Amino acid sequence: MERKTAIVTGAGTGIGQGVAITLGQNGYDVVVHYNSSAEGAEEACRRIRDCGGRAWPVQADLSAMSGVRELFAQAMEKLGHLDLYVNNSGITRKSDFLETTEDFFDRMVDVDLKSAYFCVQAAAREMVCRDTKGSIVIITSNAEKELPDAFLRRCIFHYIE
Repeated sequence: MERKTAIVTGAGTGIGQGVAITLGQNGYDVVVHYNSSAEGAEEACRRIRDCGGRAWPVQADLSAMSGVRELFAQAMEKLGHLDLYVNNSGITRKSDFLETTEDFFDRMVDVDLKSAYFCVQAAAREMVCRDTKGSIVIITSNAEKELPDAFLRRCIFHYIE
């Protein structure tokens, strides 16, 4: 039987890391995406492998289309097909409204909006091209410090079941 597969972006820390680990612990092969949290992505992969799962860390800057293409090229090489895409990447930086610069605004839009749009498009394209009846989940919260682990696990288990 073919194993289920997933890509989780922003999986080096926080909610994304928790989602990746939980999926891996429940039988998914997981591509653990990160931009700058290599140590956290490696930790997630180690925890998945420790319970018999398969996981690969993939670094990519998703604010640029070249990063989106690279993530999906590497992921499909490792996974072969895609059952689940979890869009979790984003940046958490605050700026006073009256002090927000154009560079700050552009970086936020590139990471939080543009990358989400084009990653979801790439995931959908993979699913359609391979006739996979997959799922796409978009997470828009950076409140992992406020969510108890048990709540997060219940949400993920509900999806898996």
